[in-house]
Amino acid sequence: MVVLSTSGIASIQNRTRPTKCLKGLLYEEMNPACMVEKLDDLPGYSVWDQSNMLSQFEGFVIHIKDALGYIAPPFSDVSSICLCGIGGSAMCGDIMLDYLAPISDMYVSVIRSVSLPKWANAGTLVVVISYSGNTKEALDVFHDSLSKGLRTVCISSGGELIRKAKEKGVPFIQVPAGIQPRAALGYLLGSVAVILDSAGAGSLVRAMNDVIPFIRSAQEKLSPSVPVSANAAKKIALTLNGHVPTVFCPRSIRSVAVRWQNQINENAKMVAFTGEIPEMNHNQMVAWLSANGVGKCKPVFLIPSELEPTVKKMTLVTIQMFNERGLDPVLVQLDGRSMLENLFYGLVLGDMVSYYLARLRDVDPTPVDVIAEFKQRISN
Repeated sequence: MVVLSTSGIASIQNRTRPTKCLKGLLYEEMNPACMVEKLDDLPGYSVWDQSNMLSQFEGFVIHIKDALGYIAPPFSDVSSICLCGIGGSAMCGDIMLDYLAPISDMYVSVIRSVSLPKWANAGTLVVVISYSGNTKEALDVFHDSLSKGLRTVCISSGGELIRKAKEKGVPFIQVPAGIQPRAALGYLLGSVAVILDSAGAGSLVRAMNDVIPFIRSAQEKLSPSVPVSANAAKKIALTLNGHVPTVFCPRSIRSVAVRWQNQINENAKMVAFTGEIPEMNHNQMVAWLSANGVGKCKPVFLIPSELEPTVKKMTLVTIQMFNERGLDPVLVQLDGRSMLENLFYGLVLGDMVSYYLARLRDVDPTPVDVIAEFKQRISN
C-alpha cells in the first residue's frame, strides 16, 4: 500500500501489512534518479512545455475569481436545471452536482447528450455549456431546448453558440477565448455558479469565493518549483508512471475521479479508468481481487475528509482487501476541511499529476490531435 497522506487512514495501517510511505529518499530508491531529476529540473519545463500548458493550469484560481464576478439575469420559478455539455465543458456540471447534492433542494442534472430528457418542462432552466461554442452536441441540445420553448442560457467563449444565442435573444455568459477547453474549467465553474445562484440553487458564488485562498495555497504547494520530496503531485506521478491508473473514490466526489481520468488521458496521453464506491464493490472489485493478475493497472483511492459511516467502512475494507492481495493501492487523502475544499484540492492535484506524468513520458501536454480529427470527421 502506497500512502500519500496518513491522515484518517491509520486504522487501515493497523490491520494490514507494513506500509510504504512515499517521502524522503524512498523515491530515489523506487524510481530512477533521472526521473526525479526530470521533475525537479525547472529550466527543462520551458524547453519541453513550449505551449506553456502550465500557465493555463496555474490560471485556475484567477479564472474562477474573474468568472464569479459575471452577472446572470434573474431566473424565477426554477424547479430543475439541466447542465448540458460534453467533455471538459460538462466537467463543471459534474463538480457542481457533487457539491449541491447534499445541500440543495433544487433538482440538478448533467446532460451529456444531443437532446434533453422528456421530464424537462416549463420549470426547467437549460444551461448549455461549450467552451469553443462549436461543439456539435451542445449546438444540438441548444436547438432542442429552444424548440421545446424552455428557458435557456449559454456559456461559451464564442463560436456558433454565442452567434445563435445573440440571434435568438438567448442570454449568455461569454468567457475569454484562447486556452485549451480542459484548462478553462475555472471560467466555466465560476459562470455556472453565477447562474445557479441566480436560479436559486444555492449560495455558490459566496462559497467559492471563500475557498479561493485555500485553492491558491494548494496550487503553490504543487508547483514545479516545489521538489519531489515535498510535492504530492510529483510523488503520485512517479508512482503511476508506467502503469494504467484506475482512480476510485466515494460517490460523493465522483467528479474528481472523472477529472483525473480525463486529464491523464488528454495531458499525459495515457489510458486511465475510474470507479466509485460502493458501486465498484459489486463488480470491478471482483476482477481486481479474483483475477490472476491486473497487469499494469494501478489502483488509486481518493479519500475526502468526511464520509458517511457506511461508505467510510466500505472504503476502509476495500483498501484493506486490495492491500492484502498485494495490489499496493495509492491512497490520497484530499486536503481541506469541507466538501468544497476537498473537491477543489482534488481538481488541482489531478491536473498537476497529469502534467507531471506528461513530463515523465516526454509527451506534449497541449495538443489533442485525435479529438480534432474526430470532430473533423463528424462535421463532414
